[in-house]
Amino acid sequence: MKFALPRILLKFSIIIPVYNNFELLQNCVESVIKNSKKTNYEIIIIDDGSDIETKSFCEELFKQKKIDKLLRNSISKGFSISCNLGIKEINNSD
Repeated sequence: MKFALPRILLKFSIIIPVYNNFELLQNCVESVIKNSKKTNYEIIIIDDGSDIETKSFCEELFKQKKIDKLLRNSISKGFSISCNLGIKEINNSD
């Protein structure tokens, strides 16, 4: 007798902190989307007090629904704090 195991669909959260580098961010987001078609995931971007060009690009990604969440630090707080902010957002949305 064979039993089928239930298929559990895990959701992955991809946290991307960014500071003044929209070209790198664009490549990163496009790569995630291109290479994650069969995966249940969310993209969270934390803008760490970036310049207007990067802020505008982040807003456009969110409006186009290419990312799921956009968080902002009003001033640069650094990589670790930005990553921790993204992790807190994951925990708060469960």
